Amino acid sequence: MTTTESHEQSQERSAESGEEIRQRPDEGSGERSGEEARREAGLIAQLTAYSGIIAPTSLITALLFYFGYLATRARFEYFGVYLDLVNLSTPDLLLFGSEALYVPVVIVGLAVLVSTGLRLAVQWLLADPGRDTVSGWVTLAVLLVSLLLLLRAVIGLAPQVARTEYPGITALSLTLGALLLTYCETLWRTLAARRPQAAWTPPPATVRTARLALIALMVAGLFWTANSFSFLYGNGQALNDAQNLPERPPVILDTHDPIQIPPKGVVHIALPDEKFRHRYIGLRLLVESDKRLFLVPARWSRTTSRTIVIENSSDIRLQLAPPR
Repeated sequence: MTTTESHEQSQERSAESGEEIRQRPDEGSGERSGEEARREAGLIAQLTAYSGIIAPTSLITALLFYFGYLATRARFEYFGVYLDLVNLSTPDLLLFGSEALYVPVVIVGLAVLVSTGLRLAVQWLLADPGRDTVSGWVTLAVLLVSLLLLLRAVIGLAPQVARTEYPGITALSLTLGALLLTYCETLWRTLAARRPQAAWTPPPATVRTARLALIALMVAGLFWTANSFSFLYGNGQALNDAQNLPERPPVILDTHDPIQIPPKGVVHIALPDEKFRHRYIGLRLLVESDKRLFLVPARWSRTTSRTIVIENSSDIRLQLAPPR
């Protein structure tokens, strides 16, 4: 074997060993990437399992309880009673707020229906490339409407506007504006993909950030909308309670000490009794909690009526009569 041949064989062996060395890290990195993928898949499976347990049992229940609390608070504030002063138990609070739970459910259901309808309309527009011109004008119209709604939501954040506007207008403007802007982005992205040379497309990182921001705005808007309508629903229930007070069973209250300023419409009668010297007629029971009675006149007026809070003890005597 000549020196040249031996030199060529040594170069071939060194090249083969170099290829083996280069292959080993690749194989190791493949094993590590596969192991990392398995770990990520396991983590995602655990988070999915946890979310399946936490969301239905804790988060949704807490949200419904919160909306019921808002409606009940507005309901009692109409009669000048703070809900914290009433100190209702959890079962009583759930009972009073159970009717208001339909409000957030209906709002979420309507939001899903509107979103589904918009999605079907977008899919129909984009199904035929011959409608790209119409789709472009629709995109501009949707963009304009969404920006106007978001501008209205920003204006509604001002305290002067928030105090005078109808409840839920700003929240609905925020939700619908973010939703329409999401579909506008979908239309624009599809049209840009069909004409890559004639349209400008933003960087993918910017698009992802914008989507996350729009999703956050939609969730906040839905929550805000349900919050506003729950409070409005509680006020409506209070108006209904005030109108139906005369139909409730009358309460005849006998006390030892007089009530200094009885509410308008309540009749006072002096009794020849040593223990119960004063009788008050024309009251209705609003609620009883924590051994306290919240009594209101049968004819309620927000300008002249007041709520009587009295301890339910042996110092008073109650008589209940059937409603007339």
